[in-house]
Amino acid sequence: MGIAHRDERPASWHVLVGVSACWALAAAAAVLALVRRRSTWLPYPFLLALAWLGSGSMVAWSGWRLPATVYLALARPSDVSHPENVAVAVALYVTA
Repeated sequence: MGIAHRDERPASWHVLVGVSACWALAAAAAVLALVRRRSTWLPYPFLLALAWLGSGSMVAWSGWRLPATVYLALARPSDVSHPENVAVAVALYVTA
């Protein structure tokens, strides 16, 4: 939905998005397991660390991408083409 020019994405971008998605899913699953308080076979410190690392990964990635995306949206340099829909990218980085 947010990619305007799909052909401009290299293979490394797909790997990076896949790793980010795995961290987000791992953090969500860990938080869900922590909230439900069911006896799982995973120890509590491991679930807590997984939630911490996943959320930290999303915050760190969005923390530097948001200012860069907003700057590119406002400055509109002629030599840079943004392959993403800027509004969707900003909304994603704000929520992450």
